[in-house]
Amino acid sequence: MITLTARHEELDKVRGLEMGADDYITKSFSHIDLLARVRAVLRRTGLQVPINEGPPFSDGVLRIDYQSRDVSIRGDRIKLTPIEYGLLYHLTRNRNRVLTFRTLLAKVWGREYVEESDYLKVHIQHLRRKLGDDPQSDPMIVNERGVGYKFVPRGRTHSG
Repeated sequence: MITLTARHEELDKVRGLEMGADDYITKSFSHIDLLARVRAVLRRTGLQVPINEGPPFSDGVLRIDYQSRDVSIRGDRIKLTPIEYGLLYHLTRNRNRVLTFRTLLAKVWGREYVEESDYLKVHIQHLRRKLGDDPQSDPMIVNERGVGYKFVPRGRTHSG
């Protein structure tokens, strides 16, 4: 969903994203900008993240079946949006490595979004909430201030 509004304040953009928008565009905008954003949303709703890539991930707390896109915490299945799943997919596939803000934005939203760090912050916050991840106390998703994010497994990591 793309939110179209005349409100330009950063807080309004964040509120729109927190209410479930995938993107936020303010008046006045060019038709080229709107088309690029529509194409990006359409790409994300397709099979942006390969669904049949690699064995399942498990660290004793989090389990991801990349083929079925099933995600569970301590055996309890959680439902993620396509954007949240895309973030988790890239973070876990690159575990213990920092992915820059620009890299995550390009991989999950598309190259035209590499400057939209607000999108990333809001969706990481949603993902952390669903995972029960506390950024203040031994987080799974670690913010490398000014650089990006990395995923740190909780326990013993294995595939399969």
